[in-house]
Amino acid sequence: MLALLVVGTSIVLAGQSLSGREGDGPGASVNPAATGSSVVMPVPAAPTLVVPEQTLVTARTTDIGVAIPASVPRDDTYRLRLYINGEVVRERRLPPRDSVTFRSVDLVPGQNAIRAAIVGPAGESLHSAPVMITRDDVAPMLRVAEPAPDAHLHADRTLVRGRTEAGAEVTLTNAATADEVKVVGNNDGRFEATIGLATGSNALTLVARDAVGNRRRVTLTIIREDGEASVRLTVSRESIALLELPASMSLSAFITDASGAPADGADVTFSMSVPGQSTITFPTTSSAGVAVWNGVRLPREGALTGQGFATVLVTLPTGQSVQGSATFSVR
Repeated sequence: MLALLVVGTSIVLAGQSLSGREGDGPGASVNPAATGSSVVMPVPAAPTLVVPEQTLVTARTTDIGVAIPASVPRDDTYRLRLYINGEVVRERRLPPRDSVTFRSVDLVPGQNAIRAAIVGPAGESLHSAPVMITRDDVAPMLRVAEPAPDAHLHADRTLVRGRTEAGAEVTLTNAATADEVKVVGNNDGRFEATIGLATGSNALTLVARDAVGNRRRVTLTIIREDGEASVRLTVSRESIALLELPASMSLSAFITDASGAPADGADVTFSMSVPGQSTITFPTTSSAGVAVWNGVRLPREGALTGQGFATVLVTLPTGQSVQGSATFSVR
């Protein structure tokens, strides 16, 4: 049986539990402490990073934008963390708005894997998808293999060879001639370019620029000395009797370039004129500074006594041309 107890102005049913446990009837409240249960808070949703326009930079800092899910409560129990390469670099309270920008975030040299996460009472959210930013503020390597600094040349042009960062653009200028040449380093950074030289001192400047805009400069001075190519022509017989015809002779050309060195690869054209006969020619190429026309046949038909002429025209690889001549007699 149930008894009514009057306590003050309250009426209590004696023998009925007032613990408020589940099953005590409609309207009963749950006391988590009495039941041993707890309220489960959800882990917050992951934020999203805003991808910047430039992901390859020379600057040491950058601004990072973060979009915050609308489902995350905006109160003091939630905070936003920013990671670079797995290390926390910034942390702040969630703002009332749906996005926030971390200003002037320090970047490490090289790769920066940037992620964000939200921390709440239930723990840390999943990390955002990473944004990769590469910081490159190192000037590209630039080395000149040739010509050597302070080299003395006789040519009106010179070939410049060197090495830089692969894909870097190299600008070569000569202050003496106002010439400018651009070339790009190949897959291993090697490059070469030809530029004109003025007589006297030539200040050559090379500037290598990589994809981000980092630059390195190298200067060298080249001296172009005055000099001329030359050719000397000889004939194997300086005199021949008319009665000896038909006969043969040989022509030899000795060729030096503007520096006085034997000229290889020059285009050579010999010609031979015998009195009373048509001029004949023979083209060839110099080797080690020498070109030869062997076994030139001098026919008897139409030949007269008098002075004969042999000539040679030489065009060097530089474009410079020189001529030589020699005489012989038909008596």
